[in-house]
Amino acid sequence: MYPFNEKYHNALKYQIHDYALSGTIGNKTFTENDISMLTISNRIAGENEVSIGTVYMAELHITFVNSLGIAWNLTNGWEISLSEGLWIEEDEDYTYIPMGKYYIHEAKTTKEGIEVTAYDAMCKLDKSWRGLAVKNRTLPAILEDICEACGVELVSTDFTRFPNSATVFTLASENDCETYRDILSWIALTMGSYATINRFGFLDLRMYTSTAYDPTDYIDEDARADSYAFNDYYTRYTGLYATDSERKATKYFHVEPDDGLTYNIGTNPFIQGVTEQKFKQVCEAILGGIQNIDYVPFSIDTLPTAVYDLGDVIQFSGGAGGGKQGCIMLYDYTYNQESHFEGLGQNPALADAKSKTDKNISGILSQVDAAKEYMYSFTNDDDITLTTNWRTVLTQRFGTATATWAMFQAEILCDDPDGSVVEVRYLLDNEVISRFPIETWIEGKHILSLMYPITTDEGNFYNWAVQLRSDGGAVEIHQGDAIGIIKGQGLVSSDVWNGYIDVADEYNILEVEDDAEFVQYVDTSISAVTQVPISTSITENFAAIETEEDSEFVNYIDAYAFNQDFLNQLTWDEAKLHTWDYTEINYAWGIDTE
Repeated sequence: MYPFNEKYHNALKYQIHDYALSGTIGNKTFTENDISMLTISNRIAGENEVSIGTVYMAELHITFVNSLGIAWNLTNGWEISLSEGLWIEEDEDYTYIPMGKYYIHEAKTTKEGIEVTAYDAMCKLDKSWRGLAVKNRTLPAILEDICEACGVELVSTDFTRFPNSATVFTLASENDCETYRDILSWIALTMGSYATINRFGFLDLRMYTSTAYDPTDYIDEDARADSYAFNDYYTRYTGLYATDSERKATKYFHVEPDDGLTYNIGTNPFIQGVTEQKFKQVCEAILGGIQNIDYVPFSIDTLPTAVYDLGDVIQFSGGAGGGKQGCIMLYDYTYNQESHFEGLGQNPALADAKSKTDKNISGILSQVDAAKEYMYSFTNDDDITLTTNWRTVLTQRFGTATATWAMFQAEILCDDPDGSVVEVRYLLDNEVISRFPIETWIEGKHILSLMYPITTDEGNFYNWAVQLRSDGGAVEIHQGDAIGIIKGQGLVSSDVWNGYIDVADEYNILEVEDDAEFVQYVDTSISAVTQVPISTSITENFAAIETEEDSEFVNYIDAYAFNQDFLNQLTWDEAKLHTWDYTEINYAWGIDTE
């Protein structure tokens, strides 16, 4: 927010404002009398959610009346500077506030005058970045080079409070960056911030401000027009996913409690090809940098004002917005008419139904090509015995980027010692599908082939399961003998545990006498406990080793415990660097002592 005195602040609260305009275009000055229309629009977020790494340009539309005498002198790239004046009664004069500097992109003459479209200095970064040094450098150093190459000045070169500002990065050779603005976007995202041009024409990287501190300003009910909207939730992020193209995986990071939205940073070219540890550290730092986001989405209209900046946190008082805080992420300014402000964001309640696997899948969905066919396979990881009760043999959780058909196919090897009738049923999100294949077998080994087309909607998650049961005898399915696939366009799945534990119990129906007396219902409870993994080790005790007469005495050996996995990783030369004697090492490898 532009700093102003108390008299200006009081004037803002009045219901009637008196405005003036002062500006320059090229070498000419102009006032409100030289224009018939002026609008400015800018934003730091996407269509409906909070964003980092944004590099939006402010857009100016202004119509000059013909009397200004500039009709044949406009040149692309000319600078337009603007200031808004507000009448201050106590001073009996206008107080002017700068509204930015803009560069002409297009001008045309109409019957209303000369209509000009101009953009702020962010447009200077829309040129090829080739030649920029992007190997083994910190992000602020790259940022300074970008500004120098594009003729834009930085607000500040102190980025010590920004995430990853001191980390050395190399831009991946495979990237989608074409301009300096593309590089700037990834720099801002990696530093947990957004980039914008301030009202003085300088490039400014900003982080979202915590609502734990005093808000930038207060807007009460009287200062807002009747057209307003305030959501009943606060937008906040507790998770982040990022694509690791080298390892072909989407990694998920979160804070506790993980009950908020999940931010997707996509395939960041500054963290491709790095170690897993560095990938994790950078992503967790970005996640930490967006923990300040805790805002109510809103939309309000006020009398025209140029005092507010993108990123300002506003406290609303009175009426529907009473006590709520929002962050300005979008504004539309129309001279002498109105200012429109919006704070964007989604409802964290939408994340409640998503498991960690769902969030991993969501991260991949945003990267997937909806027109490309994908296939995912799955198999049983343990032996399965079929009886008269339904047993889940195959299961897979997947998401869809588009409405499509997902084709399921499976081949299951079964060992039937007695001859049985095997029934099959399919479940989609725990709902049984009305198709029940049946196989009648004689004793021996058999192959059960299955196929079913699954109808899916766009952007949904599904849990697919195949259950079998046997009537006539126990049928064995050995580990790895049940293999299935799901394939289709725009599908995404995950090869990690889906976050669900299915518990089932089998029991026979109790037969009771007709005159049996009712005592009570049978009830039960289920609980889960964790176990600490125990590493495999071997222990061998011995008292003496028979050696040759000329063997050199080293040390007594009483008892040693060797971790076999560790020993298997050591070479002979590496083992000699440890404090063990040769006899001990030779014993561990089972070779003769020389």
